[in-house]
Parts: sequence; structure tokens; C-alpha cells
Amino acid sequence: MGARVKYGAVEFVTYLVLARKLRPQTFDEIVAQEHITETLKKAVQMGRIAHAYIFCGTRGTGKTSTARILAKALNCVEGPTAEPCLKCVNCREIVSSSSMDVIEIDAASNTGVDSIRDLRENVRYAPAGSRYKIYIIDEVHRLSGAAFDALLKTLEEPPAHVVFMFATTEPHNLPATILSRAQRYDFRRIPLTKLTESLRSAAEKENINITDDALALIARKGDGSLRDALSLFEQVLAYANDGVTVELISDALGLVDLNLLFNLTETIHNHDTRSLLEQVLKLTESGSDIGQFLIDFQEHLRNLLITASVPEPSQFLELSDLYIEKYVAQEGYFSESDILRMVQVISDLRQQLKEGAEPRIFLEMALLRLARMDTTATLADVLKKLSEISSSRQESAPPKDLFNGTSSGESSPAEKKSPILNKPAGDDEEVRSKAPSDKPGTGWKGFLDGYTQINGMLSMMLRKGNAEFVSDGILQLTFPPDSGIDTLLTSAKIKQLEMELQKYYGRFVKFRVETDPGLRLDEPKMTLDPRFDISPEDVFRKNPDIQKIVERYDGKITSIKRITPKGANNG
Repeated sequence: MGARVKYGAVEFVTYLVLARKLRPQTFDEIVAQEHITETLKKAVQMGRIAHAYIFCGTRGTGKTSTARILAKALNCVEGPTAEPCLKCVNCREIVSSSSMDVIEIDAASNTGVDSIRDLRENVRYAPAGSRYKIYIIDEVHRLSGAAFDALLKTLEEPPAHVVFMFATTEPHNLPATILSRAQRYDFRRIPLTKLTESLRSAAEKENINITDDALALIARKGDGSLRDALSLFEQVLAYANDGVTVELISDALGLVDLNLLFNLTETIHNHDTRSLLEQVLKLTESGSDIGQFLIDFQEHLRNLLITASVPEPSQFLELSDLYIEKYVAQEGYFSESDILRMVQVISDLRQQLKEGAEPRIFLEMALLRLARMDTTATLADVLKKLSEISSSRQESAPPKDLFNGTSSGESSPAEKKSPILNKPAGDDEEVRSKAPSDKPGTGWKGFLDGYTQINGMLSMMLRKGNAEFVSDGILQLTFPPDSGIDTLLTSAKIKQLEMELQKYYGRFVKFRVETDPGLRLDEPKMTLDPRFDISPEDVFRKNPDIQKIVERYDGKITSIKRITPKGANNG
């Protein structure tokens, strides 16, 4: 309850808001600014008192509170001391803002040069009853250029009994001449954990029951500002009084509940368009701000991306353990590239809304686009699928050759063959699956025609190799020593080829490359597909990347020259 104030026959009950009621009174009570409070405490203890201080940082981080505490430390009857007594007349007057020697000026309402001229006249006079005359100028960046010029002379040669304390959220707008004559202290945004602890302490002092999730939500919306978080907390208390939950906070403040965002990503993952539209309807009918929802959804996707990218996301996410567990549960829904595409879609939608697009319609279209977006299979999904196929394997006849449809026989590599590149160590057991679907362009030639769209240069080189299905699920390509294939075909490219072969033929194929000194670079290859009749030169001409370059520079291909690698045997 507030204090009772009587005016004549009328008695009022004044209420003190939490942000003022819980204002820090000592350096130790300042939240998450130890790098500043410890420095100031030691400076006071050592008597190293500067004539001007600049406290800068985002709102609600303790700039003005620190200035008042420093004023008490300097003017305390027991001081100067790093621990003001809070009981002497000077400390009590500073707390009640009634001290004649601690003058607080709001620069936003005193921007003119006349106010600074009055200040210059008054600084000459000694303090009325304190050790220092202290001027606390809030939002000092709002002073005019002429006012700064008038203040500069005083800062150059200040009286020994005067201390200036400037507070600002925009230090970059202060003149360099002012910055160079004062000690600057940068206040940091208050971490979520510190905000949550402060809110929990406030709830205990006010005897309020509130869940941990509700505290975390208010702290997250405080956005690094303790004053903002306390203001939101007080607004919620006026709405709920007791038993504060996440649902009550969302209703009171019009916030988007994180659970709604989790449900939304699950719906997108399941491609459930009906449920998606129902959630959009619920969102719009609740009166929530679509713009704020998109900001929250982007932050949600960012958290999901971090969870999927790092092994311990808790150190990067300012969230409670409960929500981190939910993010971990959904980390496999989308690949990292999928999440980045989703963020781009939401960014585009935010820009469209700024340009006047109808919010609900464009929100529905964007979310439906996300729900219908093709997703990229993760490595974990591929390995899981392969494990399922391997476990269900049954004994059967030798498989048909994937490349010419005939049964694969035993073949032994030539005596002079030596491996160039093999897939990294792993399970060498070949995996059997369904027969490949009967579709146009099957066969090694058909695969390379499609792979040209992915890597035209490598596809052209693979056409020069002798392809042979040597055993169940193992494709062997043999090249002459001077082919240069070992330069292009890295381990990563082998993995990519194996994935594309699996997509194309419907089963896993292990890819192996060898060299045979008996082969020549200009010999016809493709023994598994005699119908192949396209030359590497034609592949080069039809490569889409080459065509784009030609079109961009309005050129044409006049000739194609094959270059033999240095050191190769040209015989």
C-alpha cells in the first residue's frame, strides 16, 4: 500500500510504483553493472573523484540510479564512502530528491543556452550543507549546440566543489569536446537471468505467486531493461492480482505466447494447412499485433536455428530450461538452410506490411508457403532410413545391375589398378532396397544428364570414366592416370554423388574411383551404357552455367580445347 497524504480535510493514499519502490540505494543493489559499480567504489575509497562522469547505455539499466548513489557516497556525513549510510540528513535528502546540493536537470525540457548560463552562474557558489555540489543532467544529448558550448568552459575549469554527472542513451550525439573531458561508463543490457532473478525478488517482496515461465516471459519482454520489466510486471499484477501465469500475461499485455510459436512450427512441419489457417484466425481474432507477431516468430526461428547448430544452445538462448527443451525437441524439424529460407520469407512479409499489404491475407499466404516448402533431408534422417532398410534386408537373388538392367557378375579389378579416392570410413555393407522406378532416362547416361545441372564440370569428367557395377551396391569408375579426376572428386563430392545416386535409383550406391594405367584419356568409355552418344564438348556447350556466362557477355563459343595436365603421359 502507498503512504497516506492529507490535504486539508481530504486524505489521499499515494501509490509508489515498483520501479521507484525498488530503486537501488547502494552500489551493491545495481543489477548486472559490476564493471561500473566496483570501479566507482574504489575511486571513492581512494579519493580519485573526477569532476565529470558520463553514464551511457540503454534505458532502464541504472544510469540515473548510479548517479544518485554516487552523489550519496560523496556527500554522506560518514563519507566520502563507498557504502553510504542512508540514515544521515544528506542521504535522506538525496533519496527524497530534496537536497539543495544535488540538482537534477532534465535536458529534454531545458535544451536552451539560457538554462546552462544559469547553471554556470550557480556553480560558483559553495554547497549549502554538503561536501560537493552535484549536477545530474539526464538525457544530456538533448542539449542544443549552443548549450554545449556554454557548458564547455565550465567543464574545462570546474570549481573544486562541483561534480557533473551526465546520463544519456545516445552518447554518439555528444560533442567530442564534452566526451574528452569526462569519464565515460557504458551500462550493459541486463541479461535475462538477472532480470528474472530481480523479478522473482520483487514478486516475493510483494507476496505474488507467479510461475517461472511467466517470469521468463516478462523478463524477455523487458529486453534488457529492469525498469521496463518492472513496469510490465506491475501492469500484469493489476490485471491478475495473484497467480500470474503465461496465459494471463499474454492476455494482459497482448503478447504472443511461445507455445503458440511452437505449435506453429509443428504445424508447418506437418504440412497441416487447415490447422495453420485456424491458428492465424485465432491470432487475428485475439487482436494481436501482426507486426509484433512476425518479430517474435523470427526470434523463434533464430532460436530454433541456434538449437540445431550448436551442441549446447542454453548459453546462447536467454530462455528457461523448459523452453530450451522444447526447442531441442523440434530441432530436427527443419534443416539449417530451411530455417534460413523461412526467416527470409518472414522478412519479406514484414517489408510488404510496411508498404501497405493487407496483414491477414499476406500472413496466411506466407505461412502456407512455408508449409508447402520442400524441406532438405538431414543426415540423421538419411542414416535412420538406411538403418531401417538394412534391418529389413532379406536374402534374395543377386541384384540387377542398376545401369544396364542385367545381373551383375563377379569381376576382379585389374592387377595394375590402384584406388584414388574412397568414401570415408563407414559401414561397408551394401544396402538392398526396392528396384528403381521405371522412368525415362534411367541408366548412367540419364543420371549424368541430371547431375549436369548440379555440377557440370564434374559431370563432364565422369563421362570419361569406365563405369562398372562390380558387386551389390558398389559402383566403380576407372580412369587413366592422367585424367585429373583426383583433383575434382573430393570426399565431399563423393558423398554428394552417393546421395544423388540414391535419389535417382531408389537405393544406396557406394561410389568408388580407381585408376588403370592401361586406359587412355581419349578411349571411348561408358561401357555400361553403349547408347551414350554425347561428347564432353557438347556437355560443355549445354552446361547452364556456361550458357549464362555466354549470355551475360553476349559472346559465343568458337572452339573448345582440351588441356592435358602437366606431367601426364601424352603417348
